[in-house]
Formats: sequence, C-alpha cells, structure tokens
Amino acid sequence: IQFVTIVVGFVVIFRKPTFAETINQSIINSSSKLMIMSRPQNLHQGNEDGTAGGNPIRKKKIGIIGAGVSGLAAAKAFSAQGHHVIGFERSDAIGGVWDLERSYPGVKTQSSKDLYRFTDLPMPQEYPEWPSGDQVLSYLQSYADKHSLLQMFHFGSSVKSIDKRNDGKNGWVLTIEETKRGNANTSSNIPHHNKAAKNKNKDAKCMKLVSMGIHVYEMTFDFVVVCTGTFTNPYTLVHPGQDEFANSGGLVKHSSEYKDMDICRDIKGKRVMIIGGSKSATDIAVHAVKEGRAQQVILLYRRNVWRIPYFVGGINFKHLLYMRAQEIQFTDSWNANICDTDDLNGATSSSSPSLHLSFLSNIASFMKKKMYWANFRVLEGLLNFQLGLQRKGMLPNEKIEDAVSCNLPVVTEGLMQCIDDGSIRPIHSTLKYYEVTNDNASNEKTTANTKQNQMYAVLNNDEKIEIDNVIQATGWTMGLPFFSRDLKDKLIDDHDGLYRLYRFAVNPDLPNLGFVGFNSSFCTVLSSEMIANWLVRYADGMLIKNGDKTKDEMRANINRMLDWKRRVRPAASVYGGNCVAPFLHLHFDEILNDVGATLSYDSMFGYPDAEKFGKCLDSAPKYKVQD
Repeated sequence: IQFVTIVVGFVVIFRKPTFAETINQSIINSSSKLMIMSRPQNLHQGNEDGTAGGNPIRKKKIGIIGAGVSGLAAAKAFSAQGHHVIGFERSDAIGGVWDLERSYPGVKTQSSKDLYRFTDLPMPQEYPEWPSGDQVLSYLQSYADKHSLLQMFHFGSSVKSIDKRNDGKNGWVLTIEETKRGNANTSSNIPHHNKAAKNKNKDAKCMKLVSMGIHVYEMTFDFVVVCTGTFTNPYTLVHPGQDEFANSGGLVKHSSEYKDMDICRDIKGKRVMIIGGSKSATDIAVHAVKEGRAQQVILLYRRNVWRIPYFVGGINFKHLLYMRAQEIQFTDSWNANICDTDDLNGATSSSSPSLHLSFLSNIASFMKKKMYWANFRVLEGLLNFQLGLQRKGMLPNEKIEDAVSCNLPVVTEGLMQCIDDGSIRPIHSTLKYYEVTNDNASNEKTTANTKQNQMYAVLNNDEKIEIDNVIQATGWTMGLPFFSRDLKDKLIDDHDGLYRLYRFAVNPDLPNLGFVGFNSSFCTVLSSEMIANWLVRYADGMLIKNGDKTKDEMRANINRMLDWKRRVRPAASVYGGNCVAPFLHLHFDEILNDVGATLSYDSMFGYPDAEKFGKCLDSAPKYKVQD
C-alpha cells in the first residue's frame, strides 16, 4: 500500500493537466476542499428572473418513466425548477432493482453508504458501511418523502408506447396501461386531467378494460425522461434438455426468483448450481451455503474476473480506488478521443503544444506510463495474494486496468472461505446441456420427493455433475419495450448495441427526450442526480457551456465516443456503453462545467463526497420557470 501511495504521488507530479484543471484554467492545490473558480460568462447565462438569453423559460409538463433511483433523481430535479412532473412506475412501489419483488435475500450494496447516497440526504448513521437491500429501500423512501415525490408517480402503470405529438407541438404522447390491483372498478385511477381528453371511442375501450381492472390511456408531455436504467428485465438461458430436467423435478430459476424459492425444500441438502460470476451469483452462492444449508454449491462461470474485496490490505477500498489520483491513470485516452476543445473552455489538453514535443516531456511521459504500469501490477499482486486467486484457479488473464468498468464485482463476504472449505466449488466453464437418467421402470412423471431420476449438468469442459436445482445469476437486459423500431434505430447503434447518447443523457435525433441513470458508475445514486440536474438545464436551454451545440456537433462527439469504446477501451461497452467508470470525476467535471457551477470539486485523494458535489451543483446560476 505504501508503494502504491508513492507511485500515485509520482503520477501526480508527472501527469498532464487534468480535465478539471484545464476547464478552470488554474492549478488546484487542495486535497479535499471546494475551490471557487471564475468561469467565463456566456450568452446562455441563467438569470434569477427565469430567463435564458433574455427569453422566459416556460413551465413544462414532464413525463418520467421509472421510479427507481434515477426516476426519483429526475423527479426531484425537474420539480425543483418548477416543472409539472408526472411519473409512471410499472411495479407497486419505488426502488427499481431494490424493490423487494426484484431483489434476493442477503443483497447489499457494492458501494459504501458514503458513496451510495443523494447530495442532500446522507444515509442514517446507524446503517452499516454497506447497507442491506431493505435499508437502501428505506433510504429511498425517506428521500421520496423529503421531496414529496410519491405524489408525482402513478404506480402499477406501464408505458406501452411513446410517439411524437400529432398536434404540431413539440413533445411526446405516452400510452399508459394502468392496473388497479384488487379492485375492478378503477375509473378513478385515470388522472383527472386526462379524462377530459378522452373521446367516445377511447371511453368505450377504457370501460371494457375497467372490468378487468386495467385502464389504457394517453398523456401528452413537453419533455419525457426515461429512467428505466440498465437492469430492466431478467436475462435467462435455455439449454438442451432443460424441459426434461424440469419435468424430472429440477428447478431452473433466475436470481430474481431466488426469494420465491422454498429454502427447506429447494436448497437444504440439495446440490445447487449457480450460473454466473457476478456479485449476485456469489451472494446467492454464499447464502445457499450458510442460510440454505445446501449440500453442495457449484459456481459455474464463463471467465475469471478481477474481484475487489471490501478491504484491500486492511483498508476500505473506497479510500484507494475511487480517488481522482487513480482515475488520472486512464484519462489520457479520454481527453485525446472524447473531449472537444470547446469543452475545455478554449484550452487544449496541454498547456503548450511545443512542450509535449520536447525531450523532457517525452521522458516524463515515458516515466509516467511505467509508473502507471507498476501501480496496476502491485494492485494485481496484492489482490492475488489476499484472495488466493491463483491457488483457487480464479486468476484472470486480462490486466486489471483493462477490466475496470461498472461490472467489476466486489467480493461477497464469506465467498473465499466457502471456496476454501469446499462448500462452494468454482468451475471455469459453461453449461452444455442437461441430462436425465431415468431408473424407473415406468415412464410416469414423478415428484421431486419420490423421483429416482439422476439429473446432471454436462459442461463444455466435458465434466458431468449431478445437480438438483439451477439458479441463473445471468444478469439483466437493457430493454426499452415502449420504443418503436424507428426510435430504437436512432438511439441504439446496430453495430453492437451501444447507445448513442451525448453526455450519456440525450440524442440529437430524439428531441425533447432525455435519459437519467444511463451513466452507471460506482456511485450510481450520485451519478443519476448529477445528470438529472444537467438534463433539466438542457431541457430549459440553461446550459452555460455546450448548450448551443448543433446536432452535427453532438453526433460527432457521440461517434468519437463509440469509436473510442470499440478501439481503445472495450470494457467501457458494458451496459450498452452506458458506464462512466473509471472516468467518474471527468464525467462530473463535464457536468459542472456545462451547468456553469462556480464551485469545483477537485479532491485528488478523496473518494467522491456527495454533499460537496451538491454544493457545486447549487453554485450554478439560479432560475425558475414561469407559468
């Protein structure tokens, strides 16, 4: 750890100016304090009287899809500026992935409570460092109560389609399917401001659905925010022989269904195979051993990945991995490929072009790269030693700097101990097919308790393992089922499914439409809040920088981003490319620069401080919309 610290110190000495330094055009010498920076004035400067460039900003009707972390952040940001917000959530409660109907027993955050929070509401002091799913849900409820967000949302409401308005005005029409559970007479569930717009044909259709407890109606919006995030629908696998396996009494469940399994019947004393190597896979594997008392747990995964323990060498990993000093080891490629010169307030990424052509500069650049390399090799060695990865056959082939992204898992507490004592057996392979050997004389179907069938999982490494039940911790898909093919073609690149988003939030070919929560990071809550505040100013024409970019300029930036992800940093392509790790600080720098914040967060060695980022956002020009 001391060596890593020394290396980072040298990195700071020899680094190029960081993005934050160039946009402020000054040298930051504070390790964890907020510094007030003077930023150039712009024609898009916001005023207290609610004008942009002298024009009043009118109040908009905002539609928000989703009531998870990002949906709450968007609702708060837009309503705080005075807009009329109406949200839709398909489940019966807030929370998104933290909804008890979607999570599994024993789930807790990968980030500490200091990192997984909004700027204006810390998690309760009595919460553990890594809160449980129940505690996160309670925290989100507290945030919603603080800002009166629940009253803005319609629950049990699924958005079925989004279409352009046909009245000649800007905006979108959402078609909503709303279910009133437990009550067939649910006409009151349609918002009163929507009923008046129903024609007779629509009323007839609506009344037919009322008898089934379902309403379908349309609502128009000036601006729509998609907050469905990167985890929309369970991703499941189907293998040959799976039906016969299930008919013989075997269970195949997705990790989101683990909560519904009968532990005594389905786990206790059973041979359970977990497919996947993510945090959810290892969480369920440990739970199945310790709480479920499974006879044997097989952890089957495609490839070895780097895993980060909650404490690296006895130090909470938030103090080591989330600081800007670590991030600058990745920033050269970002600055060279992504940042526009005008993003830097007219400054280039180097203070003098001739300087970097000089002999001394070349020497410094060479030394810097070598120290970066040494830093990562030390980290790899430390993780291998602490976790015993090589001894367990779990040492990755790829370099850790090439693997850093939003899907880098944290080590589940107790995982390595279970592997050491044999209760969890990790296997680096994939499932080929299921095989059932029927020892019964008859072909009659038997139950799980009386069956004499022997059920196997045959792997692609030719190993044959007897199992009883399978849990697929295979993740989630990013789905936008309410988008038409035309909208998807504009948003999602057909080459490899990467999303075409500027600042991870807007697409120039989809006006009056924005995305929050598509900038996934190690600080998901803060990331959503930051981009939500950027988006409301974008919608209001109140961005101080880059708000006047043309569609062609935005497309060019998006194309550079996609090209960079494909050529330079493939790890950035996870979640449809909607991941800002390990460039979190740079991403936040861009947001603060665009909104015109006069405070800049430039801590070099501290992890992101949500409260201080909140003060930075609050330093942006104030304005209110007008009715």
